[in-house]
Amino acid sequence: MAPGTYRVRLLLGGGTQPGSTAVTAETRRTMLAETPDAAGRTVRRSFTVDVRDPEGEPTGAPGTPGLDLVLGGAAPQLASVRVERVRTPQILLAGDSTVCDQPGEPYAGWGQHLPQYLADRLSVANYADFGEGSQSFLDNPALFPSGPVSTTATSSSSSSPTTTRRPTATPTAPISPR
Repeated sequence: MAPGTYRVRLLLGGGTQPGSTAVTAETRRTMLAETPDAAGRTVRRSFTVDVRDPEGEPTGAPGTPGLDLVLGGAAPQLASVRVERVRTPQILLAGDSTVCDQPGEPYAGWGQHLPQYLADRLSVANYADFGEGSQSFLDNPALFPSGPVSTTATSSSSSSPTTTRRPTATPTAPISPR
């Protein structure tokens, strides 16, 4: 799958024993908290996931091409999966290691866990990177490649103008509660 936003629709359960399934995507992003189902019953769940290269931190290893989904939980059961490319409003995250998609356990940034709390009409693009601060995202377009704009500001310590690059985001429609 090419980089982009995808809606994943799952049908969980349906086995002869009760099931309990959790799902992570890409670099260990929690998309679905552990979800129980009764024996012989199914549960429908969906979420959106931002697929990009690199899949985790912007300056990290490229990861695996396409969409990575990992089923976990006490007794994972998957009856079916459907994936479609979609356009959704997107929450863009920029921050340091406390936010980023940490590649190895036991570490995790809060941005990795955010998607599980959102409806499938919204996606999270986590551009946070270990060791970076907010100024890093203004100075380094590799961290946030949405296209810079130039602004001119005068520093308080100097009367000469300075040019700052900063990322832009496309305006999105208001988001309704789940």
